[in-house]
Amino acid sequence: MFESLPPYIHAIQASNIDSSIIRSFQLHHNTAFDRSYLSLGEKRQDESHCIFHYTVKGHGNVTYMGKQYRTSPGEGFFNIINEVGSGYGYYGDSGEPWEFVVISFEGGNVRQIVKNMLEQKVIYTISNTSAFALLCQRLVVQRNNEMILTFFPTLLSYIYESQSLSPLISSFNAIVERDLMLNPTIYAIAEELHISREHLQREYQKQTGVTPSKYLENKRFERLCYLLTVESNLTRIAQDMSFSSVSSMNLFFKRIAHITPQQYRKNGYFDL
Repeated sequence: MFESLPPYIHAIQASNIDSSIIRSFQLHHNTAFDRSYLSLGEKRQDESHCIFHYTVKGHGNVTYMGKQYRTSPGEGFFNIINEVGSGYGYYGDSGEPWEFVVISFEGGNVRQIVKNMLEQKVIYTISNTSAFALLCQRLVVQRNNEMILTFFPTLLSYIYESQSLSPLISSFNAIVERDLMLNPTIYAIAEELHISREHLQREYQKQTGVTPSKYLENKRFERLCYLLTVESNLTRIAQDMSFSSVSSMNLFFKRIAHITPQQYRKNGYFDL
């Protein structure tokens, strides 16, 4: 599944995206054979990005707040690259090469989201390996704004689906998927779940590291990016996604991507 990914670091070019937006900017597919593969936060103080480091084969070692963890195939970990007391490297005692994929992220509140994720757990499983491999392949091949902007929320959705989430979180996510085109409100979803909006907000962020509003926004933005690739009529897209008008849809898109849907198409970032 990962065989078609090119090795080493590939810069991913973005256009018209400012630093307030979380974006992917590198994908690194490689294999470590010895302990020379090592990253320590203390030695990377001039960097500020975050990574998700996924194990394809073999085993690796990750350190968080001075404590070490082992990662196995199908598992990944987040890392704030310059965080003191954290790092990662070749496990060393198995004699087996460690094949991995690393995706780098910067911008927006990615450091805070990753910090929240790390406070919950260090090692995360992605059960749908083939979907994740395809996502990485699309990022390398397309290198367009759609993939750059949606990779991180899509990655989180794969991780959340793989976790043993509480019935509350699972129910919320299911309602979002069911009503995504209807532009549901957090209040309406909380009402359907028979809980307060405040309780939903508190529990969702505690368990997932992001707010329910952000999860909903990311899913709607991801769907809008897709529709812009397959539908030419902006009015129809706005109607299908229950925006009050094309103008309101444009404002939603521009607030996240800092370009309009028209500019998104004009720049050529819509071919799948």
